[in-house]
Amino acid sequence: MSAYRLYDIGPWPLTKLNLNANCFSICVMCHQDAFVAFHPDKTKVKKYLKPLCIGSLAPESSVKSEIVSDMRCLRTKAEEMGLFQPRMGFYAAHLAHILALEVLGWTVLWYLGAGWLPYLLTAAILTTAQVCLR
Repeated sequence: MSAYRLYDIGPWPLTKLNLNANCFSICVMCHQDAFVAFHPDKTKVKKYLKPLCIGSLAPESSVKSEIVSDMRCLRTKAEEMGLFQPRMGFYAAHLAHILALEVLGWTVLWYLGAGWLPYLLTAAILTTAQVCLR
């Protein structure tokens, strides 16, 4: 996606996001970084954007701000390192952690009985397990 291309996306942002025209024009100016962040498969998205292209803008200035160039450099380095690739080991460890907390909570009740202290301890452990699901 070129930084200076115009796409007709219809009235969706104005109606669904409750943006006024001035705010929408500001949002359109900084679309490049959001496009890169939210679309990992850029070739597929570009295929669908071709019919929506209505023109292009002349660049305002060739000098980018230092922060924008630093963030884009950081993103390319992170992509090269493979930090945006999902790893199944992480998800398996996360699931194992949640299941271990569930088993620990029920084991506390099983061995210590249904008194107040074991009940509150189990409630805290199971609550922690449920929070990990979100």
